[in-house]
Amino acid sequence: MVRAIWGSLLLAVLAEACLALAWYRLSRSGAAPGLAMALWIWPLVWGGCAAAGLWLRPHTQAPMNPLRPGPTALAMARSLASRTLLIAVPAVVVLYAAAAIVFAWRAA
Repeated sequence: MVRAIWGSLLLAVLAEACLALAWYRLSRSGAAPGLAMALWIWPLVWGGCAAAGLWLRPHTQAPMNPLRPGPTALAMARSLASRTLLIAVPAVVVLYAAAAIVFAWRAA
């Protein structure tokens, strides 16, 4: 889980840097109001996703009991949701920010 937290932080910083670079390229022509909003809202969204991901992570491993699959399934679902919030959300924003950089370079 520690690797997921550090990976999430790294992806969040990379996304913020990419958004800032795209905003800088487009702000000179005044064509970046959406990116200006993304610059301040993305850290808040990442903080919410990270908090929810850490809250959802299973604290204990459920024993594998084939007669009672409920706790095992719940632990697996919580683990999946936690890692999705910690890794997949920042990764999608990094991809969006990288596309914004490409569009900014082509527009300028």
